[in-house]
Amino acid sequence: MPPDPALLDRTLASIRSNFESLRRFDPIPALMAESPTGQREEFGSGKSPVPSVPAWNHSACRWLGSSSILEGGKPVAGRDLWVAGKDLPIDRLKLAAEAAAGFAVVLRESVGIPKLPRAGDPWNRWFWTVFEVAAAEPPYSVLRLKGGGVFRTAVGGVVRASVSELEGFKKHGLPPDEIVGALILSQDYSPVLYWELKDFVEASLWALDLVAVALPAVIDRERGPDKALAGDRPGEPAEESKSRGPTTEQRLQALYLNPEKLDFVLEASEKELAKEIGRESGAFSNCDFFQETLKPLRAKRRAEIRAGKRRVKGAQKWGHFDSTAARDVDADENH
Repeated sequence: MPPDPALLDRTLASIRSNFESLRRFDPIPALMAESPTGQREEFGSGKSPVPSVPAWNHSACRWLGSSSILEGGKPVAGRDLWVAGKDLPIDRLKLAAEAAAGFAVVLRESVGIPKLPRAGDPWNRWFWTVFEVAAAEPPYSVLRLKGGGVFRTAVGGVVRASVSELEGFKKHGLPPDEIVGALILSQDYSPVLYWELKDFVEASLWALDLVAVALPAVIDRERGPDKALAGDRPGEPAEESKSRGPTTEQRLQALYLNPEKLDFVLEASEKELAKEIGRESGAFSNCDFFQETLKPLRAKRRAEIRAGKRRVKGAQKWGHFDSTAARDVDADENH
């Protein structure tokens, strides 16, 4: 069935609002590394690999995982992703990226890079696509990689040079500043390629601008020869579909991504939360988003509130009454 322009516009607007809601947090820089098979030892052997880029060797750097690039069913390279920031906005950023992944093909096609990203997970597809589109430097867009392009680091990570710069030096010789050129060319560079963005939230919003511009042409192409939607063609009845409505997971994600509802999502009882989305609390037992994302966050929030209550009691005991009492969440989660 051809795409419905009105539905696509609404979906795109909803996805944009997901990213816009993250603007209230600090910027979230992002880094992607592509390494040939067998070269990931550069990132260390621990549970949380660290890139050999000095600016990223800090405690706020969070590794999002690694995925293989397959050709002919065999891995030819791997990609690792890092972001810098706090857990809550980063978790919400991954959800927003997962929702945006459906537009990755349109985005890639709009700038002339291969249509299908070679990533598996939906949020990975969006991350990879935004990085690759930024590297393509689409005209009339401000979407660009930090530092001017894909880069490599010298062994030890102190010196970094863009791939285009290294290729230019080899092809055309040293630049006018021969000392700088000689310094760059004298290094032994790692085969790992890096993409870097100053703020992945803003980069995603710029990418969605490109999607919005490209969508009309995609819709026009997907329509029939008479340029009418399938249900509007003479003699062809529109398909009737029975909508089942949003799933429990989708309803929870939408509630979680609403800044005005965040405290409610993290502090309300399961019964209150289920009632808010029109579900029974038992529905959460089979909901991956609740079990894997919300449940740990809710437990962390309860611990923070309990710690705050203990501080208040201590202050009252010793005569310090300038503390604020916290909400009582010691009751059973299901009451």
